[in-house]
Amino acid sequence: IAESDFKQGNYFGAVFEACKAFNDFLRNHATSKSSEVQLVREILGESDAKDGKLKPRIKLNPLDPSSSDYNSQQNEQRGYSHIAIGIFMAFRHPKGHEPKDKHWVDIDAYEALDQLVTISAVMKRIEKALPSKP
Repeated sequence: IAESDFKQGNYFGAVFEACKAFNDFLRNHATSKSSEVQLVREILGESDAKDGKLKPRIKLNPLDPSSSDYNSQQNEQRGYSHIAIGIFMAFRHPKGHEPKDKHWVDIDAYEALDQLVTISAVMKRIEKALPSKP
């Protein structure tokens, strides 16, 4: 979805569209009407839950409390939740709420690629965790 904007040099727009596509991707896999940060919390679990317990709709690993590496499993789940929230907070929100002519909002090709790769990596990890389709 970002390819044509990127090729035209509209790096700001390319990342903005990728963020919106990421939101749709999450929404489609969660059957939720929430969006962005709240949607991530519903899908990947409340990464900073007060009781310390994750209750994700999509588990990125077994999240097995009886496993010797349960803490690492929780850390991975929480980490991806934080990254996904960061995508919306750091990449999408400035592009959606601030004009691109502000020097701190506009991005060049390399920064756009970094942001697009981050979005892609998180999407791939979530997709890998989903049940396979028949």
